[in-house]
Amino acid sequence: MKWTALVTFTLLLAVARAPVALAQDYNINAPKSYATQAEDAFKAGDIGASRFKLNMLEDEIRKATDSMKKDPEYPRLQARAKALEAKLAPLEAAAGKEEEADEPFRKAATSYQVAKLKQDDNAPEEAVAIAKDCVAQLEQAFQISASMKNKQLQTIGSPTGLQALKTCKEIIEHSSKVASGEIGDKASDTAEGKFVITSINALNKATKEKVPDAKTMAEAQAGVDECRTKASFLSSHVNLYRGKAGILHTDVGDLTLNEADQKCSKWGVELQNKKARGCGKRAVNVQQTLIASRTWGPIEAYAQTHYEYLPCGEMPKKSRLPKAHEARFKKLCGGKAIYVIEDSSWSVSGTTRRIGGSCYDKGDLYIKNGTAMVKGG
Repeated sequence: MKWTALVTFTLLLAVARAPVALAQDYNINAPKSYATQAEDAFKAGDIGASRFKLNMLEDEIRKATDSMKKDPEYPRLQARAKALEAKLAPLEAAAGKEEEADEPFRKAATSYQVAKLKQDDNAPEEAVAIAKDCVAQLEQAFQISASMKNKQLQTIGSPTGLQALKTCKEIIEHSSKVASGEIGDKASDTAEGKFVITSINALNKATKEKVPDAKTMAEAQAGVDECRTKASFLSSHVNLYRGKAGILHTDVGDLTLNEADQKCSKWGVELQNKKARGCGKRAVNVQQTLIASRTWGPIEAYAQTHYEYLPCGEMPKKSRLPKAHEARFKKLCGGKAIYVIEDSSWSVSGTTRRIGGSCYDKGDLYIKNGTAMVKGG
């Protein structure tokens, strides 16, 4: 009887303890929940959350007891974990590459924006340099991760990587042509450029001839100062006339704007004391000073200019001036000149009075337009 009771008690105790032992051995519901959560996160595009839950699932699988491994759900959990790992791994690798490529991609965005601004500001040299950096940074980013080709840059217009690469290459091509003068405004096409070319050609012709004709001399001298002014004006606009665009095509060859400026200056000096053959006119003024209250002193030269070019057909046929002034005008103008007094009367200023006229002559003359109070030849 005692043995029967003892056996019964032992069996009851074993049955009572069995469920507790099974419950503590494993819980298949937890890893199943992790698997579902990891898969749902993946479907939602949340790669980070999917990886987190997959790690928890894989941890449960690694710690599985022998009893859990015998559960029919266990191999299915292993298969789900393996399938999700196969999907996550390449995406995570690509994300890592994108993160690595992000630095040159960000730099490219800055270069892209600055290159466009430099192009708009007509600074082609800088635009080319910065656009080249844009291309280099983008190509580096693409080499690291091809996905960057379709990713948008955080810059003006939000272009994709490929669109930005195309734009930066176009900036390089266009701005290089602007910098070389291949495209854009040409100095030789401007009014200033045409004037300088004409002046250079006239100066060249006048300086090459030992005694140029008066017309050639006058044309050469007429634009000396203006030639320098206009050449300097053009050369100061370096943003407009670069490279080929700043070349002037003259009778002495192609000249840069600075070379043209130097030619105008050098040849202008050479012509100052050069004779010319032809006809010309120059102004001559004589004056008298009051000696006593009613007595005027002798007639003296007051001022005279260099000859200005005059077509020979416009010269007067004979002199027109009072005999009283003939000797003085003849001395000032030369024995063969024609003299004409143009003032109708004396111009009185205090104790001095003046009267002006002109000398007309032909032959070898010193021609200098617009230069007053300088002795002529």
